Amino acid sequence: MSITRQVLLAALVCCLVVAPSAFGGVIVFSGSDAGANAPGAGSIAAATAFNTAASLIGPGSIINFESPLVATNSPQSQTIALNADGSVNGGSIDIRNTPWASCSAALCGGNTTAGGTQWLDVAGGTAQFTFALPIQYFGAYFGGLQGDIVGQETITFSDGSSETVDIPVLNGGFAFVGFTDAGASITAVTVDGLNDIVSIDDVRYGQSGSAVPEPASVVLFGSVVLFGLIARMRRKSL
Repeated sequence: MSITRQVLLAALVCCLVVAPSAFGGVIVFSGSDAGANAPGAGSIAAATAFNTAASLIGPGSIINFESPLVATNSPQSQTIALNADGSVNGGSIDIRNTPWASCSAALCGGNTTAGGTQWLDVAGGTAQFTFALPIQYFGAYFGGLQGDIVGQETITFSDGSSETVDIPVLNGGFAFVGFTDAGASITAVTVDGLNDIVSIDDVRYGQSGSAVPEPASVVLFGSVVLFGLIARMRRKSL
């Protein structure tokens, strides 16, 4: 193969490799600790990997459901304002700081914030987080998971297409589940606990710290580079 063809092929490969990265895509981070009353090695490892990936996308926030949020320990249909950026609503949710009667954390969830006492309690059904500014990543600790009884619990959202992330199916225990979707524009994330009593805590979410190139712009840039190389080689051949 001539040098000219090698250069052109390399330039074309560059365009093909760079362009898809601008589209982003859902990457899931999930780890669990079956039967545990608090996050263990599996959950913490997933959270650590998620935090690293999220930090590369942009700055984020954490909702730990501690004060000034007030614990009511009385699940009901309501919308809870979490901060200036977002809220959560559901048919049977509350901020909780006391365990369910005769129910261990492994079966009904609990706090995961170091030094904290409160968590979001979802007593069956869904909890939808809504954000004022579109996000590109979301993750949280989930406790009291009993998917082996209620079925496949999920996290759903739209990034232009309907997306579903599965929560680990456990016979009681804790998990961390998060996802990144660089370049997306996500305004709501829904957790479906089905008929399970689930805790959600230490929710972390965020936006890109800088503008993500549009796919068309990246392809255009690659095309300019490619045609520039062609023109340069033509001049040298004259």
